Amino acid sequence: MNKPLSSTTRFTRLALLAGILCAAALISCKKDEGPKAALPGDKVRTTFTLKINPQEQVFQTYDDIDIEEPQTLLSDIWVLEFDSLGRSLAVASVDEHIVGQDLTVDLIAGKNLSVYVVANAGSATFSTGMDLEAFKKATYDGRITQWDALPLIGEANIDVEWHDARIEAPVAITAIGASVSAKFILQPDSGYELLTLQLKNAPKTYYYFSGMPVTAADVENSAIISVLPDNLYTYTIPENLQGIDPAITSPKDKVTDKPATYFSLIARNTATNKRVEFRLYPGDNVTNNFNINRNIRYIMTCNVNFDDPADKRITVLE
Repeated sequence: MNKPLSSTTRFTRLALLAGILCAAALISCKKDEGPKAALPGDKVRTTFTLKINPQEQVFQTYDDIDIEEPQTLLSDIWVLEFDSLGRSLAVASVDEHIVGQDLTVDLIAGKNLSVYVVANAGSATFSTGMDLEAFKKATYDGRITQWDALPLIGEANIDVEWHDARIEAPVAITAIGASVSAKFILQPDSGYELLTLQLKNAPKTYYYFSGMPVTAADVENSAIISVLPDNLYTYTIPENLQGIDPAITSPKDKVTDKPATYFSLIARNTATNKRVEFRLYPGDNVTNNFNINRNIRYIMTCNVNFDDPADKRITVLE
């Protein structure tokens, strides 16, 4: 027959049971505490999404040309993190990413941080040895012949203060180059035939950051091609910001000595064999703007009167 428990023993057992229950409750509470605060310098898994700024278009044309569909699959993505002094904190790379899905990388915790995303970087590589000033001067050295091959870049200013952090606003990324297109219309009774076309003063170098100056030493001419009326000729090039000339008030006067990008069209008078050059400058307007901005497609249709003596864009070659 079991002896009844003493009051002391019963109290001890009840105390132990209460302690166990309290410990279990504390463990349960800890599991429900949510994100853990990160100390400055901690490595933190950080998740965000990307969106691509849509391609803008400047129409100086009679034609309606469809906007290209934005990309959905990106490759060779780099995420670079800098502190408020421009010092590199973290660099991460991802082989492929679908726009709109979560992108998760390791960043360093801190406040007032700058995060840059570079996509479609090709064989380009980045390291933590590159500070922000060096990154702003970095160039893309890959070959680009069409819009979809352009790298894209975006920036977010964030605070990373929690482990398993999430940046709620999507990081918007933008193509680092522009596209210029031209179509030349020739009237049957014009007396001229179109011979060749060449894009001149196209910048040689793509910079990841916008606003880099372009001098005469920084531009080059494309190959000369035979040109046909009504064909649309398109080139993908770096941005070229040559400004606005307020003294120009007519499209016929839109010429400049600056290294602004332009189409050089050569035509021949079929009766006299006289050859003339017509210069067509893309820009944010048809009159006096010589800026080729990134992420914009400039589309122009031009009906040229090669015998107009008032048109400064026309030069007699011989």
